[in-house]
Amino acid sequence: MNLSHVERYFAPFLSLMEAANVLDEKTGVALIDEQDVELLAELLKAADSESAEARAAEALIADGRSFTIPSNFFFVGTVNVDETTYMFSPKVLDRAHVIELESQKPSSYLLGEAGKAGEEISVEQAVELLQESIADREEQRNEFANPAQILDRIKDLGFIDAEIASVKQTTARALDGCYQLLLPVGFPFGYRIPKEVFAYLRVWFAASILRGTVRDAVMQQWPDALDRAVLQKVLPKIHGNKRTLGDSLRATAAFLAGSHTGSADPARYTLGINTTVAIAEADALALDVNPQMRLSVAKLRAMHDRLAATGFVSFVS
Repeated sequence: MNLSHVERYFAPFLSLMEAANVLDEKTGVALIDEQDVELLAELLKAADSESAEARAAEALIADGRSFTIPSNFFFVGTVNVDETTYMFSPKVLDRAHVIELESQKPSSYLLGEAGKAGEEISVEQAVELLQESIADREEQRNEFANPAQILDRIKDLGFIDAEIASVKQTTARALDGCYQLLLPVGFPFGYRIPKEVFAYLRVWFAASILRGTVRDAVMQQWPDALDRAVLQKVLPKIHGNKRTLGDSLRATAAFLAGSHTGSADPARYTLGINTTVAIAEADALALDVNPQMRLSVAKLRAMHDRLAATGFVSFVS
């Protein structure tokens, strides 16, 4: 997707992804209006009147329809990072989940070593989750004034109010801490990120129950889902030089690992000469797992080390 600037060729899609939440999902969101369909039909007919594209355009005109994006349409794109590609802008990253695929050491595939065990579900279960997600879009089930309310939907899975409240509070504390530490260096985030984090958590809970994991085990494991949500939604926009970022990445890693301003590895850094940015002890993130937020912490520490070594860092390298 990044052989060219995504913002140039994908801009209409990015805007319509947002419009889909407020427009009529049953009729779809128009990517190409009826007048433009007629123009395209003429061009396609002139090029090859028997092509599938030309026939599809003629069918749309005959039905009096525009070209729409249906609710069961999802975009998944791959990205390579080298000197021939372009990095995504914050606008794109805000609207996507970034899943980084790490390379393997040669012996892993040369000697046929088994890969890491994943949280696998069957094809049937995956289809069930996908169909539920499509219904979520069509019926706008995740449209709440407060995005934390998305998590209330897991009551249908057998989780009680106290458990849901605990997940909400901890997630809000994690997001608050990241926001507090990243805002001064230019990487705050708005409504969209919390909404997608809570939507991610809801689907994770549903997938866990669908796999047959008992409720108590799900409640013990849910911080792993928060870890992945932060890794995919909060961290990808971070980039900059040593002067801009300073020790903010190390401090954010310390916070997610459970530290505060008075810890041995403090969740604190100095901005400029006199400004100290820190997480108070009362605001520390305490999760009942060890290590906590391991993926996000490892990523931030690796980024901090690369920043110190080269003077510049981005999430994708």
